[in-house]
Amino acid sequence: MPNAKNDTMPSHERILALGPPGAGKTFQIRSLPGRKFVYFFDPSGKRSIIGADIDYEEFLPDVTETDWTLKGFNKGALSDKPKIKKEPSVYKRWEDDVNARYDSGFFLNYDWVIIDSLTLLSRALMNRVLYLNGRYGDVEDLSDYRVVGNKLSDILVPLTSMPVSLYMTAHTVDRQNDLTKRITTEIDLPGAARAILPKLCSNIWELRSTTDTQQKYTLLTRSEPRGYAGLRTTIQGLEPLIDITIKDRVRPELSGIGAVLTKAGFKPSPAAPAPAAVAVNS
Repeated sequence: MPNAKNDTMPSHERILALGPPGAGKTFQIRSLPGRKFVYFFDPSGKRSIIGADIDYEEFLPDVTETDWTLKGFNKGALSDKPKIKKEPSVYKRWEDDVNARYDSGFFLNYDWVIIDSLTLLSRALMNRVLYLNGRYGDVEDLSDYRVVGNKLSDILVPLTSMPVSLYMTAHTVDRQNDLTKRITTEIDLPGAARAILPKLCSNIWELRSTTDTQQKYTLLTRSEPRGYAGLRTTIQGLEPLIDITIKDRVRPELSGIGAVLTKAGFKPSPAAPAPAAVAVNS
């Protein structure tokens, strides 16, 4: 029977990096120690790793998949839905790719699997759900957000069980309560995914950028009155605010989040046996 006194700290991290565009979430991928494989859903994401030894795949919508429709919000409003519209395939192509790579043991060749960003992955999933329900181009309703949030949660659970470290990015959004007028910062994800995702991550950090005299990037490991309230870390002894500015692009692992992890004892681990198959089917 397992006993906790015989355990050591887990060798795999589950990091959720939050923040607005420009906070340095993607650029920090450079600093992560070990071999990295990235799934990019952000069309500008690749720019942050140019020149680095990082494997990646991009899943971006073709221009013909774009929903150009102007949507009427009033009951009985006219529709200018195009007569011909190509099937949105970003999520389906990614689904097929994940399953194929997992079944072949591909991910076990890496120390990190990275998703940049979950916010845009959820957008691709929303487009797919609307298409399958014959409503692509229509206005999303509450039930659509519930379906997408539940499905995204179902996907993330098996992904976080893989024997590799995960680094996932997501945007934050400020929302005001109509009654209390209080403004809160939330993860820009739909439905249940906002609640389930934090439960799956060992470290939830917020990244910020400042430009006083020069560009500087900081990492928040504990929540502040203003910002996302669910920050946490499983790494003992971390300061609430850490400078993660990458000072050397040739050896980025010496600074940034990579330096934080290395100081905490993180080391790239050898490949582990593959667990049961991951399924992210539509």
